[in-house]
Amino acid sequence: LFFTVFKLLQEGEIVQSLLSTENIISNVPTKKKQDAPVTPWHHRPNQEGMAACLVVKDENHRLIEWIAYHYHVLPLRYLVVAVLPRSRTSPLEILSRWNSPELGLQIVVWTNDEFLPPNHFSEKKFKDNANVKEVSRALLLQHRARQPLFYRECFKHLVAQNRSWTLVTDVDEYISYNNVPPEEIQDIQAGTYSHAKARLKRDLTPAEKEMSKARTRLPDVTNGTLMEYIEQEQHHLPWNKSACVTFMRLRFGNKDSLPSKVSSATPHLSTSGSSKIDPMQFDTIRYRYHAKRGDIGLNKLGKNIIDVSRLPEDLLNKVPSTPHNVYRGYCDESFSSEAWESQPIVANHYISSFESHYFLYDSGVDKRAEATDIEEYNDDIVRPWLDDFVDVHGEEKASELLKDCCDPFEAAGPIKDVNGSDPLENARLREAKGKNLTEEEASWLRLVRG
Repeated sequence: LFFTVFKLLQEGEIVQSLLSTENIISNVPTKKKQDAPVTPWHHRPNQEGMAACLVVKDENHRLIEWIAYHYHVLPLRYLVVAVLPRSRTSPLEILSRWNSPELGLQIVVWTNDEFLPPNHFSEKKFKDNANVKEVSRALLLQHRARQPLFYRECFKHLVAQNRSWTLVTDVDEYISYNNVPPEEIQDIQAGTYSHAKARLKRDLTPAEKEMSKARTRLPDVTNGTLMEYIEQEQHHLPWNKSACVTFMRLRFGNKDSLPSKVSSATPHLSTSGSSKIDPMQFDTIRYRYHAKRGDIGLNKLGKNIIDVSRLPEDLLNKVPSTPHNVYRGYCDESFSSEAWESQPIVANHYISSFESHYFLYDSGVDKRAEATDIEEYNDDIVRPWLDDFVDVHGEEKASELLKDCCDPFEAAGPIKDVNGSDPLENARLREAKGKNLTEEEASWLRLVRG
């Protein structure tokens, strides 16, 4: 399939788009190839793969890693990106890197015009003396109103494109396998579940036992994709029960990995002497310490993966509930966050670096403070992906796809001028462009960053 960008229109607070006619490529469907079953998904770019609906705002630095990782691990082969109207940077340059038939990733970029009803709401403007809490709260509510409408239209679009399993996460969340620790595999296969019983202080339900056994069949990120696993397990829980599966999130803190741990996770890159790809710049490599599994207080609510081809028509026309439970009452939540032993997949939620959140300026700054003390548990399940990605694509091509990862200022590209937006936005962008701030602008940033 060919990469496609429909359009990124000037709207609301967005200044003239960076898109031009040279960037728009016709969508010419190609007949799906029938590869031999033994060929790994990583080497079958034109197979169907999985889809995703993604909302972004000035997150180019995260987008680089997110696309590459999910292209490799899902494998992601169709992506619909909604660019929020207050975005000051364009993701086009990063998305266009995947514009190649041999990669087989089709990307569609939308703005409000593609998924909001006409005159649904206009972008809110703020006075210079607006209170920072008022600004933040209003923008948050506006975002929460827009996101479900995007998901509805995205799902409809994917059905029309004959897609099936679709990921619904944010750009700081990475799907991972919930692999069974080696010391527990024999216990589960024997049907005793002693480790899980000890943690839960109760027996497992029949469904939880079935799901726990399914976890012993999970691949790792270098020898199998999620799509392969779902195909293999399609007649088993949870994939045969509902077209919408809920899975837990796992919050990763901001404690850096030791250089020795980075080297052990990326032996090829660490010994190749290449200066083009620095593993320490990738969130999935840099951070390995996370909150306790099943701790809903730290990990928060889960996310969904949906087979849009199986959704009832009445649901497709319905506005989804929330990003954490897209269709309340329909999405299968029977496998609670408490019983994480029964969940095959998890979303690693990376808080990322101080630089990343200062560039974004939003509530993520508070998340950094929450993540400071997360260092008791560690997880290396996803970390081999980067070496494997480079092995599959070659260092030169991988370097092109991963260029500027994951520096918020390098990846931002041209930052658009601000014309009458809120004062907090003005201050953030002037700082990003290296301008001297007025005392008033500096005070706005101090308010946000505490």
